[in-house]
Amino acid sequence: MARPMLGDLELQLVQQIDVEGDQGLVQHSIPALEGDFLQRIGRYAARVTLSGVLAGPEVADGLKALREKFQAAEPVDFVADITTATRVDSVLIEAFGVRELAGKPERFEYAFTLREYIAPPAVTTERPTPIPEPEEPEDPRPIDPPPPPDDDIRDEVGTLVVEVIVEGDPDFDFRRVTVTVQGTRRDGQALTQTLTNRTDNIWREERFPAGQFTVMAVVNDDATMTGSAEAEVNPGATTQVTITLRATSGVIAKTFVVHFWFDKAFVEPCMRQVLAEVADYAAAHPDEKLLILGHTDLTGSDEYNQALSERRARSVNALLTNGRDLAGAQAELNELRQTRPSGTVNTVKDSWGVREQLYILQSLGLYSGPIKETEDQNTNQTVRDFQTSKGLTADGIVGDATWAALIDAYLAQNPLNVPESQFLPNAAEGCDGGILKWLGAGEKDPTRNTQDAWRPNRRTECLFVRADALPCPVPQPVTFGLPPGTVGGTWCLGPGNPNDRVCFAHPAQSPCPPDDQSKWCRQPDTLETITVSGSIRNADGSPFANARYVLIAPDGEYLATNSSGAAIPGENAAGANRGRPIISRADANGQFSYPLQKRAGIYTFELQENSPARLAEDPSGSARGVTLCKRLRAGVTFDVVAEAPGSVAPPTTQAVLTFVAENDPQVVIEGARIGDAVRLRADLPDATGDEVTIEIISLPIPGEGS
Repeated sequence: MARPMLGDLELQLVQQIDVEGDQGLVQHSIPALEGDFLQRIGRYAARVTLSGVLAGPEVADGLKALREKFQAAEPVDFVADITTATRVDSVLIEAFGVRELAGKPERFEYAFTLREYIAPPAVTTERPTPIPEPEEPEDPRPIDPPPPPDDDIRDEVGTLVVEVIVEGDPDFDFRRVTVTVQGTRRDGQALTQTLTNRTDNIWREERFPAGQFTVMAVVNDDATMTGSAEAEVNPGATTQVTITLRATSGVIAKTFVVHFWFDKAFVEPCMRQVLAEVADYAAAHPDEKLLILGHTDLTGSDEYNQALSERRARSVNALLTNGRDLAGAQAELNELRQTRPSGTVNTVKDSWGVREQLYILQSLGLYSGPIKETEDQNTNQTVRDFQTSKGLTADGIVGDATWAALIDAYLAQNPLNVPESQFLPNAAEGCDGGILKWLGAGEKDPTRNTQDAWRPNRRTECLFVRADALPCPVPQPVTFGLPPGTVGGTWCLGPGNPNDRVCFAHPAQSPCPPDDQSKWCRQPDTLETITVSGSIRNADGSPFANARYVLIAPDGEYLATNSSGAAIPGENAAGANRGRPIISRADANGQFSYPLQKRAGIYTFELQENSPARLAEDPSGSARGVTLCKRLRAGVTFDVVAEAPGSVAPPTTQAVLTFVAENDPQVVIEGARIGDAVRLRADLPDATGDEVTIEIISLPIPGEGS
């Protein structure tokens, strides 16, 4: 089979290819009658998405030529017999993603999205031959005017009708059922919504967003009664699905989620509230076992992400057990905070820095400024004050002794104690390795399958199950027994499949098949969904107009909106700011809201202004910093008070360099090693004759994980 060609570039090692094709249909209602009809308007251009790896000295030039075609929006020849079901000869490059692999010369990962190029019809200037006008009939039939455009088609909304049937119980009380819709709207936005408009066993939602969704129904007081169905909602149309609920003897895993910053395993202060709820649930359900399972997003290599997912699980385990094993938790976090050695992949060291220090200091009430990634005079003084309070040398440098004191203080705030008896055994016939403290899934079990940075994928799940053992063998974690010399290094649950480290649970992206009892079915700790809103005010009660903020949902999604209040992707997907949030603004009255429903739970709010803040219900003067946590449920809003006088701070204007090097600067930087000199040409915006050369020496290798 011939390899696919894009322009003059041979696409080697294609790992995944998807082809999408849609018919163009418009639905019309029939005036004065019931029903409707569909008008066919041809088909839309096919879309091809493919990813893989390129290698060889000629690849860089080929990619450069393709990038020029992409930037100029020029059609490119495309030859691939792996898409013979869809004949595509010429394409436009819609999305162009390339990354050079550090330490692997002339080796690139690529992800292209191609759209079939259909040339516009030719325009002729010749005068057409006149056609004789037909004779008008004596009694012409009047022509009905075209029907007015359907608002639902224009607004891309339809009607969703869900019928729920309980097998074997026609008199079932359907007030006990919760119906939730989860999926992706046509505009690409993720959506989770609980349906509330119920009549008997029918849920009906008018003007529901068009898109692809999974509809799930569960009996609130019986987690074994579940069902699901797929639903495609089309503009202006009615989609009806039926879900049959039946009891299953499969294992339900109640799931609590802790989410993380890009490429880090530090448990942030608001996530400690989630862990407190985990400990409370464990105490109230002593018959259930706890499994701690770490994850990453899909950015970075599989090997690196596996170790990173395990670091996240280890960090959560340390905080959940420090009340009964303080020394073990201290040792674990002290190992995690250390800098990862260059070129080392399988390590517990997670390279914590200024950002993690400030989170700890702010939680202690010692730092009230913004959480940043670089130190300055203010942060140095805060470190010196902390060192003085602990009897350490007040030099402002966070060395081993200062880190140990920070970790001790962080753990002492909330010593949780989930007993060993609630962990599954790391044991098999003839082998006893104690308890199963944690596992890592790497990037193999995402909540959304995207190569972009996506915080909901960067998570650790705390799973509670009524089970005595895992239902399948799992491979030994890559950081098991690290750091060297760790006591107790026996793994009894293997060998397992390294490519299927979550063999015990159904995939996070898929609904649980009701008849498959071999795997656990994960369900969130709450099914309630809400519309998120709140306000930001100054201490004198006046609105904090246009205040900048970041809001994070319980599943980890950054809830960002534009100036019109519409939902936008809340996280930078690539480049130097990859994994960092996109900042939103309150309106002129200090109000903010998010238009799509999200699950109830612990929300994280960070004010991006020069003022400490507190929850409106907390007493005046209690602000510790800019980071606030609150459990939101129906009817509860996130109301914030900025306590510093004159807290309306104008945005800081920064000179942003525009790189003009031929090579992608991000690729150049990521390919550098310590000691390399990286030279990049750049322009200052809005200035002339300003081209400068930047030289970066001894650049640390950035984390390649997620």
